Amino acid sequence: MMNWSRSRNVRPYNMKRPLAATWAARSYAPLQAWFGAFFTLWLAQIGQAIPRMEHPWWLWAGLGFRSIAGTVAPLGGGALSASYLVFNHGADVEGARTLGFALQSVGMTSAATYLLCTSRIDWPAVGWAVLGFLVGAPLGIDLFAKGGATMIGLSLQAGLWTGFGALLLFRGRRIALADGSRDSGERGIWEFVAGFSGGLALFPLAGGCSAVPLYLVLIFRRRVRLRSAVASCVLLMTLSAFLGLATDSTNGGLEAQLGLWVASAPLACFGPPLGLLFMTRRSATPVLSVLAAACVAHGLWVLWALKEFLGAPGFSAVAMTLVVPIVAARWAERSALISDILAQRY
Repeated sequence: MMNWSRSRNVRPYNMKRPLAATWAARSYAPLQAWFGAFFTLWLAQIGQAIPRMEHPWWLWAGLGFRSIAGTVAPLGGGALSASYLVFNHGADVEGARTLGFALQSVGMTSAATYLLCTSRIDWPAVGWAVLGFLVGAPLGIDLFAKGGATMIGLSLQAGLWTGFGALLLFRGRRIALADGSRDSGERGIWEFVAGFSGGLALFPLAGGCSAVPLYLVLIFRRRVRLRSAVASCVLLMTLSAFLGLATDSTNGGLEAQLGLWVASAPLACFGPPLGLLFMTRRSATPVLSVLAAACVAHGLWVLWALKEFLGAPGFSAVAMTLVVPIVAARWAERSALISDILAQRY
């Protein structure tokens, strides 16, 4: 009698495969529940939004793709969408900022739910960063909230995007090859300071860019892997998106832009998980290069649109914000090197 289990042409039936498929389906249950809740809300708003959906397709498509780019890079789709609306749609800055936070809250919730289903979250780092953000954000709202919803806030965002894009462009290989060599598991003051600085200055002025300090700390000082750093930043940006939407929703800007939200929200909902999936399945270096070029191009485009508003003094101030990410990354690397040297000697 032929031994079917050893035959090269016939594979024995794997009794565990249906059970494994069932567990895989269950692991994505939170993401499926979120998609169901989102589309329930989306369908409830279609009746009111259809009369207002008179915008060209490239406008809402651009908003959706900026939500994807703002997830993979820790810049937030809301900040990218606000300037896009102001200079392409003629929207006022307050309404564009509110719509940007609304789209970012959808995209970041999808990305965070996907990461909770598929990745190991560095909860100590996230916890310290969230604590620092919750301490710094109320102070930042009291001090700088009025400046964020103006052209000054857009110019600071553009300088930050350009500087961060240049950092990704010239240090992308270093970021992609981070191997967790200094990731000792100890979390504390550095993550708290990163969250505090993001909540104090970047959240009220630059919208969803509040996770940039945490990204720099995790990559250049802790040297954690890119996927872990992105997951921690996504969770922090989710919190900042909902907090920004709660603080800016009183100006009525979301109701005025309801048609754009309904048109672009599905792409913002499905796009970030697909972007994260693509980043994990492909080499990170070309993905970071494309993101870097997009950030630099978007930042320079916004600065060019603001050339009459800024003038020579304004460009000088923006030039200072442009070098902030590069200097901060270099300082984080040097401080990590000094810490290693002191640990070896003492």
